[in-house]
Amino acid sequence: MLRLVAPPEIEEETRKLLDAWMSTPEEEEPDWEAFRNKHCSERMKEYLRECDSIRASLQPGEHV
Repeated sequence: MLRLVAPPEIEEETRKLLDAWMSTPEEEEPDWEAFRNKHCSERMKEYLRECDSIRASLQPGEHV
């Protein structure tokens, strides 16, 4: 099993975004992924694309 470990700056940005999302009324931003994608930095978008690419390359039965 592989484990993706986010760089510290991504971890920090994730925490900040989660705090902001949690304080946003649900009717404005009900979906975490949509909120994150709308408000995250280009660096985080790049990191998320890397993660998606790694997941796409896994063989059946492999997990991240």
